Amino acid sequence: MLPTRGRATKDDLLMSENLAAVVAKISRVLAIKPECFITHPAELLALKPMSKAELNEFAAEHGWRAIRRVGGRQFEFYNDVSVGENLERRSMRAGFG
Repeated sequence: MLPTRGRATKDDLLMSENLAAVVAKISRVLAIKPECFITHPAELLALKPMSKAELNEFAAEHGWRAIRRVGGRQFEFYNDVSVGENLERRSMRAGFG
């Protein structure tokens, strides 16, 4: 999620790398647990700048549901079952199911 304004700065690239690491962690945890709590300061830095709409879009892109808690000092992620159901319905309508 690099900004669209002008050139990417060193901070933007670092943020992108941090976000990629957070995505990897969330994916890894949600593969074995029903929820993933993000509380580490370095991980929070990647998520805090997102608005509520951006956070929801980010989570939906990965098949998750996200909740911001404790004034942004904790983020919770859950697998979003409705995302999988919607994909399954769309593929069935398209003749892939």
